[in-house]
Amino acid sequence: MTARGTTLRSALALLVACGAAGVPSVLLGCGGGGSSQSVHTRLSDDIDFEEEGDARHPASERVAAGEAKLVAGDLEGALADFRAALAEDPDDPRAHLDLGLVLELREELEGAEAAYRRALALDAEFPEALNNLGLLLLDSERSAEAVTLLRRAVELRPGYAEATLNLGLALEDEGDLAGALEAYRRAARLSPSDPYPRVSAGLLLAAQGDDTAARTELQRARSLAQGDAGTLLQIGSALRQLSDFPGAVQALRDAVEANDGVLSPTLAGELALAQLGSSDAAGARATIDAAIATSPDDATLHFLAGRLAIERGDDAAARAALRRMLELEPRGERADSARTWLSAHP
Repeated sequence: MTARGTTLRSALALLVACGAAGVPSVLLGCGGGGSSQSVHTRLSDDIDFEEEGDARHPASERVAAGEAKLVAGDLEGALADFRAALAEDPDDPRAHLDLGLVLELREELEGAEAAYRRALALDAEFPEALNNLGLLLLDSERSAEAVTLLRRAVELRPGYAEATLNLGLALEDEGDLAGALEAYRRAARLSPSDPYPRVSAGLLLAAQGDDTAARTELQRARSLAQGDAGTLLQIGSALRQLSDFPGAVQALRDAVEANDGVLSPTLAGELALAQLGSSDAAGARATIDAAIATSPDDATLHFLAGRLAIERGDDAAARAALRRMLELEPRGERADSARTWLSAHP
């Protein structure tokens, strides 16, 4: 049975976090405080299948063929099979669920919502359809209805870890932070190898000011997220904002390794900031220089290179880096701060 993966609540700040603890104040272009507004970030669209014997609705031959194509990444072939299945049986809830999933992966959200609602019209107690529609509504900023649907999915299937996590996200959107934290912790118990519930709990605890508990959850999540570059990046960024710079550096190095050793601009920026927090200015410089070598047209990297040069008193290198940054990004708050510094250091 196909079901949507989860949406993880992320507390990632802008790449150059403004005023993060331990980062030199010379990093211009930032306002005060290191907090950031939480956002929903899709990390994956994992497709989960129940054992066929446990499925609420058995798969027809057409539906089974479409699901196999979906797993293989053939969205067009899967879409054709699900539509053919519905032509044969318009009242097949599973085919409507699968159609909704393919449409959602194609970012045809209105069609996906209609398909999920049709599945529920045919079977109002279909947990996967409740979960998928609830998550779509959550992503569409309709969290109140999402809570209702996701709560019902969990009531119908108490061991449904994905729906439990998604319920936590929806409750957090609705301001029920105690309920959200309870859901995250329950999801972690239901799926102890999944890092997402612990990351979500850690970010919420951090937002509530319980930094010690937040760090504990995030460090536990790091050990579970090995090989998942996106999740490790989330964890590293959050640990950095909690001033756990050694933990952040380790998580971000793990992310680079999981990214096949590729030091992307985003990873480089986060790692350099964590290294700065650890008083490793030389390491931060080496990280940024390595990233610029592979991504020479990334304005953020040149901005950070300029800030690092200012920190070590190398005005010539700072001027070169900030001028290159302005060539790539002539407008915005960072551009204004770069011009201000350059005008004072001709």
